[in-house]
Amino acid sequence: MLPIFLKNTGEIKPRPLIKMIFKVQESSYLGGIFGSLDISGEKLTDQVYLCYGGGTAGAGIAARVLREMVSEGLSEEEAYKRFFMVDKQGLLFDDMDDLTPEQKPFAKKR
Repeated sequence: MLPIFLKNTGEIKPRPLIKMIFKVQESSYLGGIFGSLDISGEKLTDQVYLCYGGGTAGAGIAARVLREMVSEGLSEEEAYKRFFMVDKQGLLFDDMDDLTPEQKPFAKKR
């Protein structure tokens, strides 16, 4: 998803709608995950996730799923171990120089 910008008094600012769209996307993905888990009878905290796309939306959705795993009883450290994030440079590792702040928590140790 590409952000939409408007010119406003000489500054370029993101539309407030963008934040709302990201929240709707996060909720939609989480709803899809919960629907799948309901059908399979499995628990969210037992899953391992491959996030194919570590951009703003992918990392935001991963962070939302992670927060839900923590709310269901996993420690934050244990929850992060269940995520693998892949972006244009491949699987993300903590020694990569070009990680965004959103990607860093999901990067694996070599």
